[in-house]
Amino acid sequence: MHRLPDFSPEAAFGTGGARLRKTIDAYDHDAVHPIAKQMGFNTDVFMLGLEPLYLLLWWGDLAAVRKGVAKNLDAHRRVLERVQHGTAPADGFGYESVISTFLTNALVTAGNHDGLREFLAHSMSGAALADEAVRAGVASYWASSFGAWQSEDGHCYSTLATWLLVQRGLTALVEADTEESRATLREWLPPAAELLRITDLEVAWRSNPWSGNHPAILLARLHGERLQAWPTAIEVAEGVLGVERFNPLLRTEAHRLLGHAHAALGEHKAACAAAERAVAEAAGGRYLWLEMLALRDLSRWSEAVEAESVRLRLEEVVTRMAASRQELADVLEGTL
Repeated sequence: MHRLPDFSPEAAFGTGGARLRKTIDAYDHDAVHPIAKQMGFNTDVFMLGLEPLYLLLWWGDLAAVRKGVAKNLDAHRRVLERVQHGTAPADGFGYESVISTFLTNALVTAGNHDGLREFLAHSMSGAALADEAVRAGVASYWASSFGAWQSEDGHCYSTLATWLLVQRGLTALVEADTEESRATLREWLPPAAELLRITDLEVAWRSNPWSGNHPAILLARLHGERLQAWPTAIEVAEGVLGVERFNPLLRTEAHRLLGHAHAALGEHKAACAAAERAVAEAAGGRYLWLEMLALRDLSRWSEAVEAESVRLRLEEVVTRMAASRQELADVLEGTL
């Protein structure tokens, strides 16, 4: 819906995302969580992390994002402690664990690897990789009517196996890049064909807010950045764009991955073309943060004669951000 001409983040979430910031300010885990687990579909929706993601994408409000992420991480830590101490059932938090999509996407998209490490170390999502009891609790999510849905031709909502691959990929993303870690990656990273099969048949990864943390995009990024298998990254990115024709969030990240892959191979003209397409997709979805990242990428790969015009476009986007120039300095990396 973000690509539709009448969509307005301001109408949905208030001026500058005011309603999202209000939710972050008002959330108190001790007060909210017990009530949320007894109402509606028994879910503490704040733990999903949608407020930080939306504030990042549409407004670049890094101060509010940090505040929201801190409360999200604290909530996940408390839940994991209760589960591991036996004072809460592991199967009572499947939804919060599986659909913490928003939070991990915000962390990946912001490049917040410290926050991602903390989440993986102190959440059921991260613990599911090694703790069988936690994994069994999370797996209860796929026993629900929509989680267990599968068509005769193989399409399904998603699978536990792929979700675990994502957690493993997130873990690899933030661990040290060593020969040992690269050898481990070679053992388990799925090939391009499997990543595209997942993209085609497991529809949740296309309908929920997955982009940089989408299984195909995330694991193809690891193929490129860690194993230097950039042709694999190109194959996956192009395949994702062929499968998903509408979702601007996912398509933006696919184009950005494509640009990074071409740039790594010295194909700067193709890299710039991919970056321009990423800019267009991000602008279509009003994703100010992703538009900034795509223009930053483009400025790196452009010829000197074109770099100044790209810099002016980037300057204009930055003026619309809620974040200060100082806050953005590490992200922009000297491009302004």
